[in-house]
Amino acid sequence: FFFFFFFFKQKTAYEMLRSLVGSEMCIRDRTESILQCKAVRKGISLVVPIALLNFLTYQEVEALVCGKPVVDITLLKRHTRYSKGLSETSERIVLFWEVLSEFSEIDKLRFIKFCWGQERLPANDEEYERRQVRFMIKPSMRKGGKEEAALPKADTCFFNLELPNYKTKEVMRERLLLAIHTDDVSMNAEDNSHEWVPGNRFGSDEYLSLIHI
Repeated sequence: FFFFFFFFKQKTAYEMLRSLVGSEMCIRDRTESILQCKAVRKGISLVVPIALLNFLTYQEVEALVCGKPVVDITLLKRHTRYSKGLSETSERIVLFWEVLSEFSEIDKLRFIKFCWGQERLPANDEEYERRQVRFMIKPSMRKGGKEEAALPKADTCFFNLELPNYKTKEVMRERLLLAIHTDDVSMNAEDNSHEWVPGNRFGSDEYLSLIHI
């Protein structure tokens, strides 16, 4: 059993695709899905050359095609731009990155989905450049006392975040959590607001405390 498990984990993505399409079991017992399996293989070949799959595991192929399933804050910061007087050293920007870094992995994914309409970011610097992806933070259009009470806004088509000038870390965290949990429907109309997550069904104990449930 342990030998089989080790062997399975070491198989390359190409071997898994080949076994998926050409295995005797697939031909004998799953003939109705051969065309679909071949279509999957053809689709992957448009993104990753089949010859390279000999050198990749299926996890590595997933990361290259779909992006990472976790949010790499350091990588995201390298591909973040600021507009209208904001910079990496601006007070609200410093607070923002501190708060985002402290979010749970679930809430980090919710934040990306709030800003971009999808959860997965490019896997590395090369993929950011190849896909011309950048995250833009710009100041809120509201001014005066009303700005502190405003929620962040996002332009999901452009991966932009409009960030009010919150003065404290606590207010920054509260407003961001409220925004990402209130607007939890992606560009593809995938409503995940009722997904069950260990701990509570909303995915964040902090959010539940904010809305006093």
